[in-house]
Amino acid sequence: MRCAFLVAWREYAENAKTKGFWIGILLLPVIIFMSIQAPLWLERKATPVRYFVLVDQSGSYGPAVESALERSHQQRVLDALNEYARKNSNPPPSRSPAGAPRTERLNDPNAQPKPGVPLHQSDPAGSHSVEDFIAKGGKAFFLEQLKPRLKPGTPAFTEPRRPFQSVKVSAWINAEADLASLADDLRPYLRGEKKIEAAGQQVELSAAVLIPPEIEIVRPQTDHTTRNTNAPSPDIQQPASSIQQPASTIQFWSANASDPKLREEIERAVNTEIRRREYLARGLDRAAIRQVENTYAAFANLNPKKEKGREAASPSDTIKQWAPSGFVYLL
Repeated sequence: MRCAFLVAWREYAENAKTKGFWIGILLLPVIIFMSIQAPLWLERKATPVRYFVLVDQSGSYGPAVESALERSHQQRVLDALNEYARKNSNPPPSRSPAGAPRTERLNDPNAQPKPGVPLHQSDPAGSHSVEDFIAKGGKAFFLEQLKPRLKPGTPAFTEPRRPFQSVKVSAWINAEADLASLADDLRPYLRGEKKIEAAGQQVELSAAVLIPPEIEIVRPQTDHTTRNTNAPSPDIQQPASSIQQPASTIQFWSANASDPKLREEIERAVNTEIRRREYLARGLDRAAIRQVENTYAAFANLNPKKEKGREAASPSDTIKQWAPSGFVYLL
């Protein structure tokens, strides 16, 4: 056993003297870090804007889709502003008796304080916080409120770019034609054989969303589907076998099968609008339901090992706890 240990120690000592050993040790954390951060960076900086056409023959779902996409973009702006404030603003001047940071919300200055929420942070992501952010003036209002607390030499805020951009249907597409004809007219653009004009330049069309005059709505509590135009009615029913008919199905055309984000955003927007109408048809208050869904309890993250009056946990505490693991890895 002693001889085996000596042989193992000699092999380890010889390997530890090589450059490859140390390069491998130091490169692995970098590879892990890059594998996590690279996709995020590519999504923010390198992913091209996807242009799409929305043809809503029903006349009732297009505005809901556009509103949802705008709201999603404003959520990204709000998140970026919170991160910008966290990095570039001075800490709040006052603290509560318990040592927790004073609570404010830059996107809603009239809100009641919640213990333990830093100044730069807003409510958890949700429709209410984003709606308040937009109603108060959005980015301009946020930056105006933040301006007195910015550190000297802080760079200007850069708004995240829109990942999706709608292109208005022009003379090259007959929006009143049936879906089959529309799909045939759009096919050369979706294949990249032709380009469209957007923002004064020729761009490729990434996707097309075709909404028929009437769509089928599936209600899980029964084995039937209900045809819907503007307001759902529980009294009009059709067999479930008809739900896959192309004439009553929303069509999403795209040659890019690797990125489903746009389809998911549009599908979520349409389904949210359908459910809103269902609430109204059943006599339920959508605003009250949304208010209940955004109700939460405030939590303060405190560290009992810190001195009295400064118990609030910070990101540096997390780093300190993970640092020993890093040293163990190096060993």
